[in-house]
Amino acid sequence: MNATFATVSLIAICVTFWKHSSASASRNPACSVTPEVENCTIVLFRWSYDSALNECKQNFVCRENANNFQTKDICETSCPPVPVVTPAPKPKDCNYWLTNGHGCYTYWFTSTYDYWGRPHPVMVYTGCGQWKRKLYAYDMRTRKCIEITRRGYGSWK
Repeated sequence: MNATFATVSLIAICVTFWKHSSASASRNPACSVTPEVENCTIVLFRWSYDSALNECKQNFVCRENANNFQTKDICETSCPPVPVVTPAPKPKDCNYWLTNGHGCYTYWFTSTYDYWGRPHPVMVYTGCGQWKRKLYAYDMRTRKCIEITRRGYGSWK
């Protein structure tokens, strides 16, 4: 088991390095040149690679500038986007949405009952964005919040 995991990990690392090194090796050196319009004899409206946006865009550039392509296809072939690893978003707990979700979460008020049958107010609310399908409950008596999760088919805890 450990040998298989080590082999698969080594292959994944090698493929990653090969992919990144081949992308940078096939890159045109003109991609790193900043498209400028200063001190030009002729200014053209052409395609050039913008490293800040990591894509080709149409703008004004000097005819003498190396980062100057006639079509978007030529630009994208010469300057493919650099692969960027985006980190996974940090999970947000019920306290986060209680304090920061005012503009986008949905909420409603209900009550829970204690052992003696006395009602206690509870605010039930959702998260936002990719967390909009999660439910949270804030108990106003204890001032604590919890995430409401499904236990099984049709039941909640």
